[in-house]
Amino acid sequence: MKNALCAAVVVVVGLAVWGPDLAAWGDDGHQIVGRIAARKLTPKTKRRIIAILRTGGDDQLHLPALLGATGDPQPSLTVLAEAFGRMATWPDHMPGGKGNTGPWHYVDFGLFEGPNTTADRCADGCVTRLIETLKSNIPAGKSVSVVEADGKKRTFPVDQELRFLIHFFGDIHQPLHASTNADGGGNCVKATGFGSDDNLHHAWDTDLVGVVRGSATLDAMALALLHEFGGDVLAGGVVDPRQIAGESFALAKDDIYPKSRPKAVGVIDHFVAVKPPQECAAKAPAEIRNASVDVRASFANPAAEKLVREQLFKAGVRLATVLNELFQ
Repeated sequence: MKNALCAAVVVVVGLAVWGPDLAAWGDDGHQIVGRIAARKLTPKTKRRIIAILRTGGDDQLHLPALLGATGDPQPSLTVLAEAFGRMATWPDHMPGGKGNTGPWHYVDFGLFEGPNTTADRCADGCVTRLIETLKSNIPAGKSVSVVEADGKKRTFPVDQELRFLIHFFGDIHQPLHASTNADGGGNCVKATGFGSDDNLHHAWDTDLVGVVRGSATLDAMALALLHEFGGDVLAGGVVDPRQIAGESFALAKDDIYPKSRPKAVGVIDHFVAVKPPQECAAKAPAEIRNASVDVRASFANPAAEKLVREQLFKAGVRLATVLNELFQ
């Protein structure tokens, strides 16, 4: 795989350096998803999205400057992929922070209960519900909003809603963003093997993406995944967010928690809402607080690395499918 990645087209990527955050797939994973999606759009979808972004607000992403003004020639695919990469990370780093958009990035299905639970896991908004809202809003030109803790309403216009949609397709394909084991999606489980201040969630967000990416550029990684999985076969046409969340949940239940080493993390038999990291010590059960996973021993292997690559690929192709449907 490393040779294939290194042989892929290398593109120098210029992107502002963001501060640290608990982002699904980390910034690299989100950028890879966005860059895959950009390469699977129809010409009509590209034109319509570029038109929205050219007339949208100019902020730290500088998208109008990158894509050109209305009436300019269409930007190259490399430039569009760069734009999608920038957009994909923005919801984790937008000015003012996530605020009350934080719950939009995941859905907490308890490992003991599964995604078919009748319990409402979207009371504060969740990734499955927000994807549906954005799919409805974007073609209609409607804006999504949130009321922050200070009572002020925060509204996101269509160009920013596109950023959320790109980002959320990365989120929902990260298994620990569609599951929890009374541990805040793995954030309360200590992890070793990559860093001194690591947890199970971060390991799947960032560390394992780094393993599969190796020394390849983000663009080269996106191209390599498109080549490796040969088109849309793995994506299977699945675009329903609840079904995708169910797939991700199954991966967490079958391929993450029970395969953790040196000891599998046991399933907690009741739901615990935990806001990590500040609530881990007070709310997570003792067996979660005392658990420790050697991430390298558990997941630095061909099977787990292929799982990461497949999820990144599926997220990008499925995102493109949704965008093509919205702008047909």
